[in-house]
Amino acid sequence: MVSAIAAAQPNTVVVMSVPGAVLTPWADEVPAIVTNFMPGQAAGSAIADILFGKVNPSARLPLTFPNTDNDQNMSPAQYPGLPDPEAPLYANYTEGLFVGYRYYDKHGIEPAFAFVK
Repeated sequence: MVSAIAAAQPNTVVVMSVPGAVLTPWADEVPAIVTNFMPGQAAGSAIADILFGKVNPSARLPLTFPNTDNDQNMSPAQYPGLPDPEAPLYANYTEGLFVGYRYYDKHGIEPAFAFVK
């Protein structure tokens, strides 16, 4: 839908209210993206202040946005929502420390939007 709207109106600004990282395959089609995650009850006024230039939208991303569904090559065994039938009370994090921006750095992958250290 974003692609269709951006094609009709090239000055589209996308405001994303999301709980975490999402795919943004349309990012190059819009001039600006504002992400507010889970902003609370004053979100409308805060976003309006940013969009109309009353407040500078200065911030840093607290996470990395991926390019594709599985940029980090996670396997089903690494997903902690699926317990081991032989040890259902344990989650094994076999990926070690190389998750999030550390995975991208280690493998030389440029993410869609980077966590800023």
